[in-house]
Amino acid sequence: MDYVFFDAALCDEFIAYAASLNIACRCAVDENMDATVAVRTVTTADDLPGALLALLEARCDELLDETASRVASAEGWVGKRLAAVSATLADGSVRTIRLDPELANKLLATFSTEEIHRLVSEIAAGLAAPEEPRLCREPATKD
Repeated sequence: MDYVFFDAALCDEFIAYAASLNIACRCAVDENMDATVAVRTVTTADDLPGALLALLEARCDELLDETASRVASAEGWVGKRLAAVSATLADGSVRTIRLDPELANKLLATFSTEEIHRLVSEIAAGLAAPEEPRLCREPATKD
């Protein structure tokens, strides 16, 4: 599961909270997304029990609200909107891809964040494939 943060201190708070729940996570910083804002993606195991996942989601929502408050009060940030989605590449690395905020809102109105991540990851895998698979053939099964 991936959680995206735009504030280092709030990201650190999330990681500390996860650690207090004995949840291991790793953090990757995508400096290429924006010269002024380092995007931090915190990744946890995908198979966390529902109760732990709910606790993480609730804490992430609180920290996102705090991020919004900080951004709203920061000079020069009012009116700026950012949206991004992470994609897992075939080599296991995670990349953050900027999206048009209106498009992101449309996606989120229909899909969960996990479904969006899966969709973008499958697109990335398809683009990286050595040859274009024919649509009329069954895809190879994943082991």
